[in-house]
Amino acid sequence: MSTNDLQASIIPTGEATAMLPVRGGRFKPITVIGTEAIRATFDQLCLEQAINSRTAPGVAELVLNPHLIGERSVSEGGLEPPCPVKGTSTSS
Repeated sequence: MSTNDLQASIIPTGEATAMLPVRGGRFKPITVIGTEAIRATFDQLCLEQAINSRTAPGVAELVLNPHLIGERSVSEGGLEPPCPVKGTSTSS
């Protein structure tokens, strides 16, 4: 699947939110945070990483949430890759 195909499958749900369907709806969609301009910067690898993370065993939901400062991403734990994904595990 090309980047354009994955980009085209992102469905806007608000001004700065969207969802990315996963494997034909067999999984809960990925929540995507960011305006259309920000979402357009997600490349093929980023979107594939998000889908692979979402379909991993034990992952109940996933949010693709870019916290960009300059060219790096920042989380509470420090620097992250430019394409951070946040997942919720079903394990306790």
